[in-house]
Amino acid sequence: IVGGEALACGTPIIHTKRTAFKDSQAIIKISDSVSEANKKIKKFFELSKKERNKISKIAREYAEANLSDEFWQKKYIKFFLN
Repeated sequence: IVGGEALACGTPIIHTKRTAFKDSQAIIKISDSVSEANKKIKKFFELSKKERNKISKIAREYAEANLSDEFWQKKYIKFFLN
């Protein structure tokens, strides 16, 4: 839930590769390695402000497309009625 809330706020998330989230530029996937997480976090903050803002916009769009009430409503209807 926390990851979805962060994305809805336009905040990219760091998540293990075992996540249910679909691939997106707003989801930084890592293995269980702390050093890999460290490298990817540093890489993110080395991006320009313009690039980070673009990723923030992608995060919000991802949440709207994949985590909204309308999205889940369609999923439930399809699952239970089809």
